[in-house]
Amino acid sequence: MQAKPPEILVLQETDTPQPTLRGYKTYSSDLIHRTAVLVNKDLTAQEHLIALSIAHTFIEIIPVKPGQRSLFMLNVHSPPNQLLTEINPLLAVAIKKAGPNPLVFLGDFNAPHHSWGYPQVPKMGTALLQATQHFQLVLWNDLTYPTRLGTSVSRDTIPDLTFVRHVN
Repeated sequence: MQAKPPEILVLQETDTPQPTLRGYKTYSSDLIHRTAVLVNKDLTAQEHLIALSIAHTFIEIIPVKPGQRSLFMLNVHSPPNQLLTEINPLLAVAIKKAGPNPLVFLGDFNAPHHSWGYPQVPKMGTALLQATQHFQLVLWNDLTYPTRLGTSVSRDTIPDLTFVRHVN
């Protein structure tokens, strides 16, 4: 029995304008080629553009059956030197567009904070925490599992975070 492939793949630090994978449609409006979302071709999806410079891809998975809700996904990449000054306007637009539908806000934020296991708290971490609290997003990561494994001179960390809103 073969394992079923994932329906959605999110990528950060792609460094390519249009990553491809057989069986998937690629969404990548990010002009600096840092993010993409690949959606199984059996699903119906629509990309929504948000005119901000922070690297992101925002898509809606449209349900097949009447009465089901759309799923919105906002994929972000923030390099370690970016201050996340556009995180509030980005989330405001995404949340308004998603309305009561589930929203998954995820990415490689490079925004250390005590809330996700870092000993230090630079401005990026504080900005991300304040934005997610303001918009009532819930952290979905299991903090016992790092998303980046350290080396002999660096510790395991969690730069890749997932937040949700209206997800049961």
